[in-house]
Formats: sequence, C-alpha cells, structure tokens
Amino acid sequence: MPTVTETEDRLRHTLTAVASSVSDSASADPDFAGASLPIATTPARSRARGTRRRPLLVFAASFLGVLLVGAVSMLSNVAGNDPDAADLSSQGEEAPVDPVVSGLGMDGSYFVLDDEEWTLSEVWETSEGGPGTQSNYQRGNEHVIVMTGSATAHLPEAEGDGSPTTLTLNSNQVTERTRAGDVIFDWITSEGTSVGVTFSGMDRERALQVAEALRPIDSEAWDQLVEAARAQVEARTGEFGSGGEDGTGERIRLDSLDAPDVILELAEGIELPPGHAFGRVIENLPEEPTGMTEEGIRSMLEYEAGCIWTGYWLDAVEAGDPEARDQALAILDEIPTWPTLNATDGGGVTDAWRRNAELAAAGDVQGVLDNLYTNNCTDVAPGQ
Repeated sequence: MPTVTETEDRLRHTLTAVASSVSDSASADPDFAGASLPIATTPARSRARGTRRRPLLVFAASFLGVLLVGAVSMLSNVAGNDPDAADLSSQGEEAPVDPVVSGLGMDGSYFVLDDEEWTLSEVWETSEGGPGTQSNYQRGNEHVIVMTGSATAHLPEAEGDGSPTTLTLNSNQVTERTRAGDVIFDWITSEGTSVGVTFSGMDRERALQVAEALRPIDSEAWDQLVEAARAQVEARTGEFGSGGEDGTGERIRLDSLDAPDVILELAEGIELPPGHAFGRVIENLPEEPTGMTEEGIRSMLEYEAGCIWTGYWLDAVEAGDPEARDQALAILDEIPTWPTLNATDGGGVTDAWRRNAELAAAGDVQGVLDNLYTNNCTDVAPGQ
C-alpha cells in the first residue's frame, strides 16, 4: 500500500498534468488567446469561447483538490487502523493520550515490571480460590502491585463519584479506576486470566508512564523470578512480636528459603516418637509472604508434636505394642504442661490436650480419634 506522502505526490502530479492539459488545449485555439486581451479589443466570438473554458479549468483544479484532501484523509484513517499501530480508544469520562499505556492489555498468566529502577520486593503464587500470582515492586515511595488470577479478588474497590474509564488497549478492555490516591488498571486476557495492577504513591500520568514497563513472561521465567526473589528474603527479619496472640521473639519469614533451618532450630528440645520428624510442617510452609514470631512457631511445633504422639499411640494400640503405647501415654500426659502451648493458649487448647490424655489412658480409641478432629489433627490417623 502506498504511503500518505506517496499518494499525495501522485495526486499533486495528476492535478498539475490535467491543469496543464486544459491550459494547453485552450492556448492551442487561436480564439482562446483573445480571452486574455482587454474586453474592448476582444472579438465577441472569442470572448464567449474563452469564458466557457475558464470555468472548466477552475472546476478541474477544485475537483482534484477535493479528491487529494479526501484521499489523504482516507489513508490517514487506514494508517490509524493499522493493526500494528497502538489500539487506544476510550469509553468513559476521560481517555489518556499518552501512548505508553499500550504496554497494558497484553495476554499471559505472568507479568513483570521490566524496569531496572524498580526493586522486586515480594513475589508469590496462591491457590486460594484458584491459581493466581502477586508481585510487588518498589521505587522510593512509589509502589506497584501486579495481581493475576485469583489474587485479583483482593484488588481495592473503586472510590469517588466518577465512573471507571474503559480503555481499549491492544484489543483488550482495560478498566481504569482510582481508590484513595491509587491508580488501578485491570483487564481480562484472551485466555480469560484476570489481571490487575495498582499504582500507589503516584498520580495518573506517572502511573501511565510506569505501566509502559509491564511485560508478560512465560511460566519458566516466572519460576526463576520467584526463586530469585525468595533467595533475597531471610527468615530472620530483625523485627519482634508484641506479645499476646502475636507472640514474642523475633518475627520469622516462613516463605524464605532458610525458614526450614530456623524452624528446626526452634524445634530443639521438643521430643518426637522414634523415626518421626516435623516433615509436615516443613512441607506445608507457605510460599506467600507470611511472618510468625518465634513463640508462635514454637507453639505450632508443640501442637504438631501432640498430634504426632497421638498418632503414635493409635498405631501402638492397633499393633498391640504395649511398650510404644506406654511411651506415648507418658508424653500425652505431659503435653498439657508444655510451656509455649500454655503461653499462647487463647482458651481451650490445653484443656483439649488434657482430655486427649485422659481418653488415651482409658483406652478409648474412638474417643481419641474424635478428639483428634477437635484438636485439628485431621491428618493424623492410625498407620500415618
């Protein structure tokens, strides 16, 4: 397809050629020459013929001029609809004119803010309500939170009297809204994945500029990003709990790569049956940012140990092993007195463990099984 400039040149050339042709045709007629003479010296016959040819020249020039303008306008519209050009329209109160927002509206399940000036502070996946991801970026006092899938359920609700603005970006409908100073873009990809990006600590124009760095990445690149981000997070944060339900001691990041080491360190002194370990605790550590105080972790470990010892007692009874049964009974009697369980008991925890020990001492297997579920040891049963 010729460009606008090429088409304009062709039409201008055609206009000149036609005008020249009309002019030459008129000049070739001896009678037409008289049209340029003073009326007083022009024969009536020549004057009449010259008058007919002048409107013809004007009409040709006018017609081709209109044709030129129309063609240029048409080609400009075609160029504007080029699929390779940025697709940006607006339905709503306001439409951005900055083309940098064309970075939004992209397809994919994973996104990254591709700008070295921004620091990736948090990144994780979630399965709550379905698969989803979240990554947090920081640059000074500015923050960008990118959510996909189920994580978008936590996007802030819009505030204010103005209705959201809907933008068409790269053939995707992108909704722009604000909340408490935040600028939010969200859209649905062609695969049906929800995407939401919150820009905090910046105005709308700045958010549009930052949005230019958003990029979709594949799952392999995302996994590498998660591992790299987790590697930068240390379990020991240097922050401490305030007591009460929060617990005391240093706050530990359970999603860090070295969290298992810290947990096993805190587990020292908590007795377990032969051949058992805190494997379930380690395997079920969250991947999303989660903090817990040392006291909270110790309480969790004591609770898990109670579940493990109860399962050990059930196995001993089923196997007819009196030695293992008595060993388990001795520990079950001690569990209600364990210090961290008592310190963090918000009511009823140690009483439930005391009841558990009484049922075991009475040999009430079904009572112990029922009490296990009361104590949330649902993953502990005979043979496990």
